[in-house]
Amino acid sequence: PLVESLNINGAARYTYYDTSGYVTTWKVGGDYHVNSQLNFRATRSRDILAPSVSQLFGAASVNPSGITDLHTGINAVAPVETRANANLKPEVANTVTAGFVYRPEFIPGFSVAVDYYRIKIANAISNVSGNNATVARQCEDSNGTSPLCALYIRPLPFSDRSPANYPTLILSSPLNIASFYSRGIDTEVNYGFDAGPGRINLRGLMTYQPKQVSVNLPGTTALNAGGAAGLPSKRVNVNAQYVQGPFRFDIVQRWHSSTRRNSDPLAVYSIGRVPSNYITDVTFAYDLKMMGGTNQLYL
Repeated sequence: PLVESLNINGAARYTYYDTSGYVTTWKVGGDYHVNSQLNFRATRSRDILAPSVSQLFGAASVNPSGITDLHTGINAVAPVETRANANLKPEVANTVTAGFVYRPEFIPGFSVAVDYYRIKIANAISNVSGNNATVARQCEDSNGTSPLCALYIRPLPFSDRSPANYPTLILSSPLNIASFYSRGIDTEVNYGFDAGPGRINLRGLMTYQPKQVSVNLPGTTALNAGGAAGLPSKRVNVNAQYVQGPFRFDIVQRWHSSTRRNSDPLAVYSIGRVPSNYITDVTFAYDLKMMGGTNQLYL
């Protein structure tokens, strides 16, 4: 009773990278059909992204820069070397998706699907420079025990705070130190039906994504791109199509909600938010049978 079908699937992969070592990824999913009209689905996975060749072995470059060294209290010029990091590990993402699909028998050709997703990355790769006030402060507060202190090459032990221990080299390199979090809901609605000699197809896509948060360096401000300029938190795309023989007419209406002007919550703009936006596309198309094939004329 109440179980037309129940399917469970799983997959796992054990991978060895010459540059990063062994990595395990996996996925577990389920698909539960209550009946022919309603089914639920969910997936839990562990996914990875190996560091790129340039992040691991890219060429180094050195540029002098003015540095205020918290450790010695000296303000002077030091060489800053931008280099790759052969010790990087693959990023690991933990992903959860869950949703349902509903196809009511009393509305033939209609379906609605709603899916929730959540993605977390704890060891994302981010470029970190010793020529950064937050990095310097975290190193000092740790009394030399933070891994960020490795970005400062000094001639004497860390315990020496004399001017003679001013850094001879400051490093800037990618580290597995950033974090990322995103969640949202995707909705898709489809409805197709005959209309006289032709057919009408309706499709709607709606996304709600309030969170896409990244912290490039622990101790710095979390940046939330969800709802900021470039990534509206609410997005809708509606497509209406009429097809009759070789003729097709499409109208697409896109909308996105108003957005903040910056992902930084500390940034304040006197001109306020970016307003919501509408875009309309209209297409007429006609298929022509000629020269042994099909050509399409469209406007």
